[in-house]
Amino acid sequence: MTDPTARNTRGDLMLLSAVCVRFFRAPDDPTAFQGNAIVQALAHEGIRTFSGLLMINEDEIAEMTSNPTTVGGDRIPLPASARNLIKAFLAYYHKESHKLKRLANFRELDVGRFDEYRLTKYNSNAGISRFGTHTAKDERSASEAWKKSLRVPDSKEFRELKQDYDWARFKDDWIVTLTSYGLMHLIDPDYIPTDLETDRLQQNWFYGILVSKCKSPNSRAVVLNHKEDKNTREIWDAIDKRNGSSMASEIAMNQLMSYLTSVKFKGSLWEKSTQNKFLLHFDEQLRQWDERSGEPLSDRMKTRYLSQAVMGVSNLDKVLTTNLSAMKAAGNPNFIRYDEYLRLLIEQADVNDGINTNVVRHNAARRTVNNAETHFDDDYEIAMHETFDPDDLDIDTPISYFMVNQAQQS
Repeated sequence: MTDPTARNTRGDLMLLSAVCVRFFRAPDDPTAFQGNAIVQALAHEGIRTFSGLLMINEDEIAEMTSNPTTVGGDRIPLPASARNLIKAFLAYYHKESHKLKRLANFRELDVGRFDEYRLTKYNSNAGISRFGTHTAKDERSASEAWKKSLRVPDSKEFRELKQDYDWARFKDDWIVTLTSYGLMHLIDPDYIPTDLETDRLQQNWFYGILVSKCKSPNSRAVVLNHKEDKNTREIWDAIDKRNGSSMASEIAMNQLMSYLTSVKFKGSLWEKSTQNKFLLHFDEQLRQWDERSGEPLSDRMKTRYLSQAVMGVSNLDKVLTTNLSAMKAAGNPNFIRYDEYLRLLIEQADVNDGINTNVVRHNAARRTVNNAETHFDDDYEIAMHETFDPDDLDIDTPISYFMVNQAQQS
């Protein structure tokens, strides 16, 4: 058995990991995550995406196995409780989809409701009633069903692309949204539709989204060039190729490296927010660099950049040196992995933020950012002409926001 979604988009991979952690109780720690029996069983069967999980049937679940306990040993049948957990999740997902009359968005799934369903309503002996299965009670064609569900996904769930250099971040978010709605085929150049009428309706709808959301020069030109055929697969592929090799992309990478090597928590807007948000935001910028630059940073470089970023912060500044000293005293190599360093910082940050949450939340001091001369256009931009609220800062806040502020302070 192999995963039918061979393209393995990042969004689809992320959704499967989220399901394993939230619904299958897999540990969030990367190492322990790989040791989870369900994770091992899915990987062995070639299921690496959320779409692939939705495609497996009950017979395939019954035959799942986890890794052997000894080297060279036989694979172990997946425990009945684990198999029932997978079946219960699929039954819950399709029950929610039936209720919504469309494929459920992953963000609409709730762990509490799932637990209530599997403990009080789920019948492990009953088959999974999959959404989209034709019955005598539903005589509507697929195209008629699509017409009636055009109110979702809401166009507000798709971010605007205002600058070509922001394509990579924009692309990731759109892939996650499309995946969660089961619409990745609208941007898959290898997809061959079996229902041409439904495919045409869906592409027409998605073309409207592209027209309203693609505002950057390169993307806008590509979209308008396809106003006759509205071929969203060709549009997506053309925009991806154009922005992936454009000067705008190089500018974006220069800005990103400049941010990574210069940003400081102390004395910046982040001091009005939380240390945890700052650390997660910094980690996200490192992830973007590794993904987009083609030259991933080593653990040592990431650790160095992060230690510079928290320099002068009383509860974070000494974390690295303290742990390196302890490791040296224990006879371990004088080196700490970046993910371990980040974990240690987050532990300290959580304690600090817990103490200061009320101070931050009720701080009435709000800063006004004047953007009369310098302007970086960005779709997640916090309005530069409005008052600054520290709660607005999060993992998605664009670095252009901080660059504007730094320019005005210099």
